[in-house]
Amino acid sequence: MTEKKSEGKTTSQNTGSKIGEIVKNSPNVHLVKVDQGKPEVKTPLPGEAKKPTYEDLLKRLEELEKQHAKKPANIQEVINFFEDKKKKITHLELFKKIRLRLNEALNVVKPQADDQEFEKQEFVLTFAVHSNYSKGEELFKITNPLIITKCIGFLRGEIDQKTAALEEEIKADF
Repeated sequence: MTEKKSEGKTTSQNTGSKIGEIVKNSPNVHLVKVDQGKPEVKTPLPGEAKKPTYEDLLKRLEELEKQHAKKPANIQEVINFFEDKKKKITHLELFKKIRLRLNEALNVVKPQADDQEFEKQEFVLTFAVHSNYSKGEELFKITNPLIITKCIGFLRGEIDQKTAALEEEIKADF
C-alpha cells in the first residue's frame, strides 16, 4: 500500500499487501490493512511497549544512578542508618506519650476554661529554670485556665507536626 498526497489530503492505494498486515508504523499510530482494501488506524494498546527514546534512556539512567548513590557503601553506614532510625522511633514514642498526657490535662482544664473565670488556683502552668541538682528557680506562672488550655493546644499542634515529620523520616529508605 502506498500513500499519495493531493491538495493536502492523504489517500491510500492498495499495492497488494495482505489483510491484517501492518502497512505503516509511527510511534503513536499503526495503519493496518483490513477488508475492502481500506487501512484502519490503530493506536497502540497500553500494554504494548513503545521503543524508548534516547532522552528517556538518559532519564532512566539518572534515576538508577541516584538510587545507587543512596545505597550504603559499607556495613558501618548501615549500622549508623539503623541507629538513627532507632533514635527517631524513641523520640516518636516519647512524643506520643507526651501528647496523651497533654490530652488528659486538657480534659481536666477545659471545663474550668469554659467557666470564663480569669484565675483559678486549681491549675498552674509554671515556667522555671532548673539546674542539675536544685529544684529550680520559678520565672513565672499562669493560673488562667483559658490561657493554659490554649498553651496545651499549641503544644499538641507542635507535637503533631513533629510526630508527622518523624513518621515520614522513619518510613524513608536508604
